[in-house]
Amino acid sequence: MKLGRVIGTMVATVRAEGMKGLKLLVVRPLTADLRDAGMPFVATDASAQAGPDTLVTYEAVREAALLHNPSFIPVDHAIVGIVDQHVYEEPRPGAHEHDFSTANARRATDVLFGGEEQRGGAEAPGKAGPQGREAKP
Repeated sequence: MKLGRVIGTMVATVRAEGMKGLKLLVVRPLTADLRDAGMPFVATDASAQAGPDTLVTYEAVREAALLHNPSFIPVDHAIVGIVDQHVYEEPRPGAHEHDFSTANARRATDVLFGGEEQRGGAEAPGKAGPQGREAKP
């Protein structure tokens, strides 16, 4: 899914048979931090709830065409959802999206399995590890 904002409406008096009754809206694509991300385009409203200035999610190309009934109509973009709340955190400098460091793996294990205090402290040789396997010495 992609993010966009409805900036207008469009009326077409002649349409393909499967498109009768579909609302056509002009959408401006946006980045994750809500900045303009390209030229506006026309989209059908598969959500049937979007209106001017609504923050929406949309699909493009074949996925857009498959969202309607009948399931394949000649559209390139379709609005699939209304965004009720949007939160965006600027990435920290040097942070990676997926940081698989030992420290992060340990924190994840502590969250999943209750931390060292619930496991009986650091795992000693012969004690069961976090997944029931015997820890290696």
